[in-house]
Amino acid sequence: MRTRTRVSISSFVLAALATTSGAMAQPSCPTPTVVQCRDPAYLATACGQASVASEASACSVLIRTAYDAEMQRPDVSVEEVASPDDPETTVAAGVRPYSFFKHMTQHFEGQFLGVEQKSQLYNAGGGSINLFADGITRTGLDSLRAQRERWQANGNVVQSCTEYVQERFHDYTRFRDLADVSLLSDEVLFDQAFDTSTGIANRTLYSKSGASALPAVVWPSNGQIGTIIVGGVPKPLMDPKAPKNGYFKAYKSLARGSFFGPADAAIRSKLQAGTSHHVVNWSWHAQMQDALSDEHPETLRYHEDQQQDFLKLTAERDKLLDLIAKHGPTFTSTDHCAGQPGCAPVTRDLQAELTALEAALKAQLYQADADGCIDAVNVTRCDWSYRQLRDQVAAFYSKHMEAAYQTCVANTGANFAPGSPVRNAVSAFGAPKNDYTTTAEDIEGFGAVVNNWVASQPFPKTPDGRPYIGDRKSDHGTLGSSDLSLDWSYDTGWEVTGLSPQAQACSANLSVDGAFTAVGHAYGTTVEVIDAAAKIYTEQPAGKAKVRLEVLDVKIWNRWDNPYSAELQTGLVKEMKSGTKKEFTTTVYPFGVPVTLGAGVGMSVGMKIDAKARIGGACSSTPSGSGVDLATITGTVTPFAQADAFASAAVGVPGFRAGVKCNLVLVRGEMPISAGARITMSPSRAVTASLSFAGKQKFRMLDGNVKAFVDGPLSFLDSEWTLFSWQGPSIDEEIFKFEKSNIPLDLIKNYL
Repeated sequence: MRTRTRVSISSFVLAALATTSGAMAQPSCPTPTVVQCRDPAYLATACGQASVASEASACSVLIRTAYDAEMQRPDVSVEEVASPDDPETTVAAGVRPYSFFKHMTQHFEGQFLGVEQKSQLYNAGGGSINLFADGITRTGLDSLRAQRERWQANGNVVQSCTEYVQERFHDYTRFRDLADVSLLSDEVLFDQAFDTSTGIANRTLYSKSGASALPAVVWPSNGQIGTIIVGGVPKPLMDPKAPKNGYFKAYKSLARGSFFGPADAAIRSKLQAGTSHHVVNWSWHAQMQDALSDEHPETLRYHEDQQQDFLKLTAERDKLLDLIAKHGPTFTSTDHCAGQPGCAPVTRDLQAELTALEAALKAQLYQADADGCIDAVNVTRCDWSYRQLRDQVAAFYSKHMEAAYQTCVANTGANFAPGSPVRNAVSAFGAPKNDYTTTAEDIEGFGAVVNNWVASQPFPKTPDGRPYIGDRKSDHGTLGSSDLSLDWSYDTGWEVTGLSPQAQACSANLSVDGAFTAVGHAYGTTVEVIDAAAKIYTEQPAGKAKVRLEVLDVKIWNRWDNPYSAELQTGLVKEMKSGTKKEFTTTVYPFGVPVTLGAGVGMSVGMKIDAKARIGGACSSTPSGSGVDLATITGTVTPFAQADAFASAAVGVPGFRAGVKCNLVLVRGEMPISAGARITMSPSRAVTASLSFAGKQKFRMLDGNVKAFVDGPLSFLDSEWTLFSWQGPSIDEEIFKFEKSNIPLDLIKNYL
């Protein structure tokens, strides 16, 4: 396997870094070399510290010069791409349009810095974090490194679910830490993966204790291509071969409808030949690296990015075809503002959208053909990139690691304190041994201890032994890209409270609560979009509701310490929201022609409550007929958020204007939580619970469109039409759903 000449660093170089505080230059310090400037041992000396004391110091100058010389490589194939510094300017793909000096003077987390640039800077500095001017970066890397060092030093002992996952998947996570702690590029990580002593390729991986093997990577394939009958049972027939590259992968989708016309017969034939091409495995990755080692990694990355954009457009075409099949060539809906007061329907010309989208797809496809990407026989620069290995391995193991983490949390309650059940299993669960934190395998064994104990009990319990009838879910994530993104999180759940051997079942209560937060990021600006929380519950002698809503760090609705009470008896119906809008317009006169520019952003966030929570009786009640409802919760709580941005440019003379405008949905969605639960005491005084709880989250972001418009002196001259539109990422999933009737609370509480 051939490799390119490049800078590589040890994953252990971080441990040798020294701070620069108090460093003073020595009069006798000789002029350092680039090799010395990249040597942590030299940088730890007085002369070394003086050499990086300022931007004008010797090593600072040498490193910047070396960075520019090494990263502005002469052997880069030329494809024009937009410059991140100036979108109106194009540069050759692979050329580094960034300077080391620029990154020394800007935040390390700025929009210009992706994984590649971080690794380049790190390698250019010889792994010296103290060269970075940004303290946030140094602190973050040092903290991550220190955490890993603590885990490494404590042997096989597990002290958190995060450490459990790290050690259960030790051979893989050790490799992944090279990127997390050392900021290695995809190219260097590829070589590390195939390192014969510390790599992960072509060998069985183990946990930290060595007692458990990791599952072998299951590589991506072409998916299901049909059905086969085995023993009279239909089973999916899978094609183990993957498409040659993203353009060939898109063929099955493009063949749907009338995308290919008679003039496209040649390129269609080319695509058909590569839809099932090769089996992905370690050997294939090594062969591709060998075949493409003369290509610059950034060139390979550029072509893969082009394919990802092409596949996204292909997916949008599928959505349009589905809409046309369902609604016809035009579609009128209120999806853009569903549930909002005064929501006006919008009619979309789906056929026109499809025509514009297919034109863009064809332009990209034929450009790819001109670039040599539609070649089903020879290896091309579009067939592979270094990051494919990292992404494919991570995609496989991340699913297993997430499942292991959730299982650990469920079994231990994420409690590893000295008095926790996982460290006192004999007294808590009658286990054969007391401490189940000695290895990652012990944590998995503790799950069986908990499951066996719970299975032997006639009532639900949490891992720490408390009685519990309920459910709780929480999650967080990010939608969008580094430039435009939304961080979201939720924490929601329900439960029956107050059950214990000492209390009567008729004194039990109901509770449902939910919290949602969203923080938006746009080109370096952070906006606290929404922080909403609500809790509806029963508590003798009444039902109660706590509500909190903050927008842009301003409290809009706060009844958390002073809950609603009397209103819940007949039903609390409230909606509180806050909105803001900022916009500007200006007119300039190039060559005497008036051009009007406009832009703005609007936001509306809030929460709706339509719920009832009440106490209908007590233990002293004398039920008759069908009994008495002791506690009842019904209704919904719905936090919602919407933020939109727009921009326009118009040219014209008095009475007539024409131009284009862009509308972008930053975020739009809601998280309804519903409840329909009651605790009932029958005429025989038996207490039962009938429970129905559900929670959903439905969010979209970065949907948008570009429209052309004409404003004429007469109304019939006014016109507006969509040039093209797109849909961004979305979340639409059920958080939890529980329905069960006539749960015998009397029987359950007797075993507590």
